[in-house]
Amino acid sequence: VSNKRNADAPSRAERLLQRMIHLASQGHEHVAPDHQSYNAIMHAWTNTRSPQASRRVSWYLKQMWQQYTDDTNNLRQRLKPNVISYNILLRSQLHDPFNAQHTLLELLDKEQSENIVPDSDSFTLVIKAWTNHESNCAKTE
Repeated sequence: VSNKRNADAPSRAERLLQRMIHLASQGHEHVAPDHQSYNAIMHAWTNTRSPQASRRVSWYLKQMWQQYTDDTNNLRQRLKPNVISYNILLRSQLHDPFNAQHTLLELLDKEQSENIVPDSDSFTLVIKAWTNHESNCAKTE
């Protein structure tokens, strides 16, 4: 959906998501956004490497949870975040090992409460975040 050369991809994706939400609210449930729609936007933000990417990805994950919790119709399950949602957030946090570790702990908690199981990528991304952090600290010394 996005790359470094196309920094406006997240904005375009967000406009499409808003259109999907609007259409679904008018009875076109077949185009209602699901976790894949949100994951695609989150992925687009991660690919921009924008300073706000992590914040935007986190916001979208919270939106998914809020809509999953609030939705009382049969589309509810489609909105539930999955391990891919969390791994996208972790990828956006490679520059911030403290937040990455916090996200992994949240994901481990979701394993019990929501049956979302972290995978090897989840742990590897946090390891990479700490490795990047240590590498950057060594460069500044």
